[in-house]
Amino acid sequence: MKLLSFPFAIIVLSTVALSVGCGKSDGDDPDTASRAEPEGAFPGECDDGADNDYDGDYDCNDADCEWAPDCYENFTDGDCSDGADNDRDGLFDCEDPDCADDPSCAMEYECTDGADNDLDGLFDCDDPDCAEDAACIEYEGDDAGECADEIDNDSDGLVDCDDPDCEGAPDCEGDTVPETLTHPAGGDMIFIPAGTFDMGCTTSQQTYGNCDSDETPVHSVTLTHDFYIGETEVTQGEYQAVMGSNPSCFEGCGSTCPVDCVNWHDAAEYANTLSRVDGLTECFTCSNGICSTPRNPYTCDGYRLPTEAEWEYAARAGTDYVFSGSNTVGDVSWYKSNSDSDTHSVARKDHNDWGLYDMSGNVYEWVWDWYDSSYYSSSPSFDPGGDARGSTRVWRGGSWHRDASESRVSFRQGGDPWLRGNEIGFRLARTANP
Repeated sequence: MKLLSFPFAIIVLSTVALSVGCGKSDGDDPDTASRAEPEGAFPGECDDGADNDYDGDYDCNDADCEWAPDCYENFTDGDCSDGADNDRDGLFDCEDPDCADDPSCAMEYECTDGADNDLDGLFDCDDPDCAEDAACIEYEGDDAGECADEIDNDSDGLVDCDDPDCEGAPDCEGDTVPETLTHPAGGDMIFIPAGTFDMGCTTSQQTYGNCDSDETPVHSVTLTHDFYIGETEVTQGEYQAVMGSNPSCFEGCGSTCPVDCVNWHDAAEYANTLSRVDGLTECFTCSNGICSTPRNPYTCDGYRLPTEAEWEYAARAGTDYVFSGSNTVGDVSWYKSNSDSDTHSVARKDHNDWGLYDMSGNVYEWVWDWYDSSYYSSSPSFDPGGDARGSTRVWRGGSWHRDASESRVSFRQGGDPWLRGNEIGFRLARTANP
């Protein structure tokens, strides 16, 4: 047996010797390569730096190692969310294409099913993956009341009815009103938003001494209706254009001066005439030159006189100036010391913060209410409209003939509604959304 195996051993050695002598390796021999085990046949071979199957590809570059733990990020559950670079390719977890199909790396593919589909701890619309999903895009007005809650629900910088998303919403129907309104006689009216203010003898009103008793107590008033009020007092030109005559005692002042020498009934007739021209409700009931106020002024859609509360609210314009627009009377008012005993063209002094002229001075202005010196003690907190009856009507604002103290925004005066005086005129009002 030994004699038989010896020659074989010599033959093998000779073969090896011949191979070395010819400068070839086993890997260069096609026959040897075809007999080699695949890369990774033994543990660690896909990470040992060797070309174990002599095919020229090392470790994870060898297709044989495609699914080896050392070469695949997602070899076991949790590998794609463990914070480790399991296959040492420089890509961690979901950054690695190996994890593309792993649930922990998938996007939230269903945004309304209540499930955390991509296992990132965020459900449905709370997941940024759903930001562009139609079910998750927030719109102003998605929920009832959002178009009137004073909140920017979709974070686009537009609140409630200012947001186009609310177009057609019940809360916004008819809500859009112009900033100014021009009445049939050509005068402009300024939009005044509803709001709350302190009415009466506030601190600033005591600058000229104690207020009169009819200006107390100070009380909070809320006006619940937006309204328009004349930018200026009704002018002689506007009055004549509608009524066909000019009753002014200061007619020589001209068409741009405030109409004067009109009584309360004249002012009511003028307002009703404008309402008829525009096809609106007549807010006064007038017959044979005698007018009354049976309607609620805040719900009538026609032209009218402002209520006393509307007048003071508009005169104050969100401020607590002594006068309408200033603490310096001469800036905003024609009064006894600067008028030269005459009325003056409207809008020649500074306007107040809401763009209204001559709320202080020039001529007194008739308003809607009956005058009651003790009315403030029992005035309603919401939409006051004065007593139901009385003998005198309120006028406001001071005049060219009066001291500065009467140009204060809280000063009240009452007079016979039949009185036609050369220091009394009026301005119009109209509810914006009755």
